[in-house]
Amino acid sequence: MFIFNKETGKLDIQKMRTNGSLPTDSYKFFDDALVKVAKQELKLVQDLNEYGLVDNSLNLGDTIVSYDKVSDMTPAEVSMDGITRSQNGALSFTEAGVPVPIFRKDFSLTERQMQATSRLSTTGIEVATRVVSESINTTCLNGYGRNVDSFQLYGLKNQPNVNTVTISNAWGGGSETPLANIESMIQKLQNDGYGYAENSCVLYVSPDNWGYIDQDYSTTKGEKTFKERFESYAPIRKVELGTGLADGELLLVEMRSDVIELKVAQDLTFFEQPKTEAMLSNFTVLGAMALVVKSDSNGNSGVCYATGA
Repeated sequence: MFIFNKETGKLDIQKMRTNGSLPTDSYKFFDDALVKVAKQELKLVQDLNEYGLVDNSLNLGDTIVSYDKVSDMTPAEVSMDGITRSQNGALSFTEAGVPVPIFRKDFSLTERQMQATSRLSTTGIEVATRVVSESINTTCLNGYGRNVDSFQLYGLKNQPNVNTVTISNAWGGGSETPLANIESMIQKLQNDGYGYAENSCVLYVSPDNWGYIDQDYSTTKGEKTFKERFESYAPIRKVELGTGLADGELLLVEMRSDVIELKVAQDLTFFEQPKTEAMLSNFTVLGAMALVVKSDSNGNSGVCYATGA
């Protein structure tokens, strides 16, 4: 049965496990397996957490999360006496919102499997966590393709105001210009007023090009790899594997709260479902969250999405 923490509105996992089928040590064993897989699969979520862009204030009752698009202020008044009043810097707020989906995958263990605690397999929870993580990644990139109370959850690739770059020559084909491509993506951000702060951006590269960027930039000089060259640009702090990106896709994201934020109603966790069969126990891996890809009231965005690399 579901037990909620009245203060947080989230699942009270410890209480839900009080009368569970697994021994206490086995729950820890499974928790460790879940965390291990989540760290491997959810690179974007880890980056957002590192930059302080994860909001855990939601609860499972929050199906829609609202935020404001804010206009910029007029310039400050500059004077020698400090008496001259500046123009009133009234901000205009445009309310926006996104639905918060739940990601869930179930798995089962027989009574015999659970009694064999000396060799209890974590395969079930690892696979279930990986499947849930894949769905989270897919939604972060492509959004949730369903309107909820007239609200739409877009992803990093299809939010209407995201900057785009089309690369003509695929990387590895012999005519590619990777540095120029990345410079074009940075310029797109800067045209919208983003991408100027040092070490403020993360570049995500599709799996098919992950090996390519580890090659030497110059085969004659052998100085630095493409990855190291990308990271030498002032705005780019690091280059990461873009799990879920299709072949030739790139994402450049400025990590600041007016660009991107992860709203979490329930951290990724697992629990046992009510028992309906004496020899079988069913478990669930579950998380509820929404990646909010933002733009300002003028449609400027701190995200650039490139294809064709």
